Amino acid sequence: MRTQKRLGKANLAEAGWRCIGSFTDAMHHAEVVAHRVGEPLGTLILALAVTTIETALILSMMISVWIPRTWSCLR
Repeated sequence: MRTQKRLGKANLAEAGWRCIGSFTDAMHHAEVVAHRVGEPLGTLILALAVTTIETALILSMMISVWIPRTWSCLR
């Protein structure tokens, strides 16, 4: 039986805060670009940024099913 490396609650909390911070930062940059390019194109940029972030989250959850548990910390 393999020994699985488990993340502590503090590490999971830190990873969660880092994810939230990176998503917030990405959305801030998308808003800055959207503000500079104007109304019709800016709305499209924001919509694409949100869609990209949601797609990345869904794909990371789908891929984690196929990756062995010992590799899950590499994501």
